[in-house]
Amino acid sequence: MKNRIFRPARSGSRQTGAAAIEFALVLPVLLFLIYGVVVYGYLFIVQSSMTFAAQEAAQSAVAVEPLDNPTYDTMVRQRSQQTAAQVLSWLPTAQRDAIVGDSTGSSVTVTPLIINQQPYVQVQLTYDIAANNFFIPAFNLGGLQIPPLPDRLVGASSAIL
Repeated sequence: MKNRIFRPARSGSRQTGAAAIEFALVLPVLLFLIYGVVVYGYLFIVQSSMTFAAQEAAQSAVAVEPLDNPTYDTMVRQRSQQTAAQVLSWLPTAQRDAIVGDSTGSSVTVTPLIINQQPYVQVQLTYDIAANNFFIPAFNLGGLQIPPLPDRLVGASSAIL
């Protein structure tokens, strides 16, 4: 009897390149997932910063003396806008200007009221992502936007003295 050594067939010889093909199929999905996490993380930070800026703006605007002040509404709006711009100074200039607006305060909604001889201020900051070109691009793949972005971000707060 002849002595034979049993050698199993190489399993890799029939699957040469299978791992590369699987990697090529999974890599785009993984990259879009990572990209989506980064974009949504940035949107979350901007949203939180807008809410904090609205809170700070309302608190600083309440300090304006309302009694016998004919320019009370104008002063409250200016102070709110300045405070919000200072808080959002870390944003790129185009985004900060889209949120805070120009010198007229068109993007900052301030509602000053006097309730029982006490100033009460509501501040709302709105960032319209659809109207202002968001600097992080979204990819359109056959009608599917990756990542799907909201139309706008809103940060609001109110304060009473």
